[in-house]
Amino acid sequence: PSGRYRLTAEGQSFRPYTRTGIVIEIGRAVRVDIALQLGQVAETVSVSGTAPLLQSESSTIDQFIENKTIVDMPLNGRRVGELLGLMGNAVFIRGDVIRPRVAIAGGRGDQQQWMIDGVNSSNIALENPQALFNPPVESVQEIRVQQNAYSAEFGNSTSGVVTISTRSGANRFTGSLYEFFRNDKLDARTFFAAEKAPLRWNVFGLSAGGAIIRNRTFFFTSNEWQRQRIGNTRLLTVPTALQRAGDFSETLDPAGALVRIYDPDSARADPANPSRTIRAPFAGNRIPAERIDPVGRRLADLYPLPNRPATNLAGANNFVGNNV
Repeated sequence: PSGRYRLTAEGQSFRPYTRTGIVIEIGRAVRVDIALQLGQVAETVSVSGTAPLLQSESSTIDQFIENKTIVDMPLNGRRVGELLGLMGNAVFIRGDVIRPRVAIAGGRGDQQQWMIDGVNSSNIALENPQALFNPPVESVQEIRVQQNAYSAEFGNSTSGVVTISTRSGANRFTGSLYEFFRNDKLDARTFFAAEKAPLRWNVFGLSAGGAIIRNRTFFFTSNEWQRQRIGNTRLLTVPTALQRAGDFSETLDPAGALVRIYDPDSARADPANPSRTIRAPFAGNRIPAERIDPVGRRLADLYPLPNRPATNLAGANNFVGNNV
């Protein structure tokens, strides 16, 4: 398990050797050279070391992210998949509470091997490895992303290996309650929106860990929930006031030509070609008020009126609004 360790070595007629400050991280090889010195057993050689800045035991190029960084980062969805974008050669494509997508070292998305606590957790779909889990940051201890030149023990990948280590309990009971939120009251209106889109995003949960049998058996649990109400600003095309009244005298196509409205009750066979049906247009390209179905009129009234100039002669994109 990841953590700081103390190593002790003893031999007959040699001084005991103790090395402290050994840092074990997920997916990393640690080398400790021990040289026992002749002497009395009562004497002890103690060495306190720190983790080397350069990892010389492997040619793997990777990125290590520890728990403090994982918890303290201002992540939008509080999910560890978003942390993969911290790598200099990684591109975070998109992600949600289930499936993060990232491209590493020039590879394609959905091409990584995903491991959690040493177990291959990749889901294979269309012969591509995919991550169908995205743990909350409160439940993760460490993350190591290996981008290339990784050991042969890691297979099933053409674009990196993502190794995740979950948190574990300790002798001391610990726990946390938390909530993160976003709200449109704290946001500004976007450039294209007439008003701010509604936004209610709450991320809340709890975690707890401790000892079942001191120094031997531990437990840790983490639960998280998300509630979202997110609005989008969209450009739409709605009927104009004239069109809702049956007046299409100003309805044009993109080229500026009048769009003819034909009377369905005038359908008849073409005298010149009986297999062809012809119809007569409404006078003035207007539908008489008595010909409009009452149900259709009520449905038309449900549409909002245009609130912006159209982008072309056909009247496209004449309404901007927010939807949830």
